[in-house]
Amino acid sequence: MVSGAASNMATGTIANILLRRHERKNFQEAFQKIGDAYMWGQSQRGALGHGADMPEDQKTPLVMKDFLYLDVIEIDCEAASGAAITSGGDLFTWGAGDAYKLGHGDTTDRFRPTLVKALKGEKITAVSVGAKHMLAIDDKKRVFSWGGNEYGQLGHGDIAVTRQSPTVIELFRSLTEQDEERAVVQIDCGSWHSSAVTADGQLYTWGRE
Repeated sequence: MVSGAASNMATGTIANILLRRHERKNFQEAFQKIGDAYMWGQSQRGALGHGADMPEDQKTPLVMKDFLYLDVIEIDCEAASGAAITSGGDLFTWGAGDAYKLGHGDTTDRFRPTLVKALKGEKITAVSVGAKHMLAIDDKKRVFSWGGNEYGQLGHGDIAVTRQSPTVIELFRSLTEQDEERAVVQIDCGSWHSSAVTADGQLYTWGRE
């Protein structure tokens, strides 16, 4: 015969086990929804973001361990560097740091994904990587650019003046303030030029012809 106290203890134990199984199931379901990022190819200067202890080229896709517990929603790469956006709107960059293109205020190569602190607190929704520059859009429809500017590819109206950290392109800010239909919804970086498409279907290009 089981006493009342023992019975309550047994019931509590069963309930606790069920709760743990439920929590584990929820965790597994949530984990399965997380967007993993994979990189492969040439690995010079941290281009793949796998760390300095894995310098070899990768012939098959290899998961980026730094993103295992983050939900990556977008990724882009070009010229030995890469960038990724998480579901929370954080931007990470890695690889060759030439011309301040990684957005960290220096030209140091990064062998692992590194948070762009200058954009911390902004919700980034799109990113594009060029040879020596990058573009990004946030949820306020602002367009940022940074890095090399040999041909005016940053869109700030000047040439050869680099931007060490993300800087808002004033032309697009002005257009958005005038009419939300003129806000930029898509961006793309070429090696030495950039382009953007607005909500009303207008295409803008700048940089080297």
